[in-house]
Amino acid sequence: MGLIFRLPLLLVEMLLRAGVDHLAALVSRLLSPRRDEQAVPDAGLPGDDGRPGPTAEDALERRSERDAAAPVTPSPTAPDPLHVHDHIDAETEVVASFGPAEDVGGTISVDPPWAGYDDEPAGAIVARLRDADPATKAVVALYERGHKARATVLRAAR
Repeated sequence: MGLIFRLPLLLVEMLLRAGVDHLAALVSRLLSPRRDEQAVPDAGLPGDDGRPGPTAEDALERRSERDAAAPVTPSPTAPDPLHVHDHIDAETEVVASFGPAEDVGGTISVDPPWAGYDDEPAGAIVARLRDADPATKAVVALYERGHKARATVLRAAR
């Protein structure tokens, strides 16, 4: 992307350094559709000996000759990722079923945070929660939401 914006500046710089003849030859080489048709004689770039440089076809031909001369070593075959697990069955099989088919939500059953919790008044639970650790407060809040839902206890469990 940056080359597109820099190309006009590069062309202007080449014009100033090499002259109009060399720039015209370069532009005609860039814009000509086929390299083997020599519509414009190749003037070469400044510093060249006047001979045209190698074409893309020449480079491809040299590469194919070099590849043909190189020894061929077989590459290890990688397993096909689509057929790695041939032992997997394609059929579905019901393993286990729990509850009615309409019940898609999960249920959590929480035991009382301590023995005798359900018999204690809210004030006693709040007093005990003042010195409790965060895990105990979380268990109390979870249990209380599912049972009596007392606002004072839930506030103290925060």
